[in-house]
Amino acid sequence: MSEEAIVKGLDDMTRVSTDRQHTKRSGETLVETWEGPIDKALSAYIDGSNNNQYDDVSFAVRNGKGVVTYTVVDEGNQVGFVDQNANAVWEVLPLELTKDLRSHPYFTEVSGAIETDIVICEDAISRGEQYDSSASSFSTEMGNYYGLRLAGVSQYIESAIILRKTIETSRRTLINVAWEKVNQVVNLNTDINPPSAVLGTLDDLQRLVRGSGGYTLPYSDSDFETAKWEWLKKAPNVRSLAGGRRFEISYEWWGAEQWSKLLYKGGTWQPTA
Repeated sequence: MSEEAIVKGLDDMTRVSTDRQHTKRSGETLVETWEGPIDKALSAYIDGSNNNQYDDVSFAVRNGKGVVTYTVVDEGNQVGFVDQNANAVWEVLPLELTKDLRSHPYFTEVSGAIETDIVICEDAISRGEQYDSSASSFSTEMGNYYGLRLAGVSQYIESAIILRKTIETSRRTLINVAWEKVNQVVNLNTDINPPSAVLGTLDDLQRLVRGSGGYTLPYSDSDFETAKWEWLKKAPNVRSLAGGRRFEISYEWWGAEQWSKLLYKGGTWQPTA
């Protein structure tokens, strides 16, 4: 190590190195290492642990000397300024939705009003009577519906997606929690703007073709289409870490085929009577 890299500090503590490193968790950081007598190093460690200037402080004894390491989040060459895009951790998580059997596209996409037949079938089941699906204009669909209900099936599971972005910051960081458009459907590309590797898997997702007039079982590949799902922004979550010296901010968006136009601004699904 050159002499220029050795800086004499206070209380017989000497700064022996100043390094920069990039971690997936905190992004760009500045790491300073100081050495000195063990008692002085221990005192410096305790003081640093209570100093909000530092994000992490460690203490060790090496070759009879006390070694203290200070880590400071230092993105963009400006201490305390965090580049959200560089430091964000992105997650794609499954979300299982339990839905009423009668809402499945197999029953809702037929040409005609099948709802009345479903009500008649449900009424017969509630009274312990047998239902004759052959009397229905939708004999195939109603036969399948009745068979499922006799087997005890009244709901089905549909998978949706949670997209989560987490940022960990220091208390010096100039980041405002984004409450805009909470409980609204937002644009995946412009409002959320995930990394390209994540965007590539979410930009076009499969769903059953709508407006098909019904389906013939078993399903075929032609019964499915790729479509842009809709993303509902949830309220952000803020956690205080390390006694208030760091904060974790999490944003979530729930992706589904469609969100209600009536209930959520930006949604496109409109039920028909």
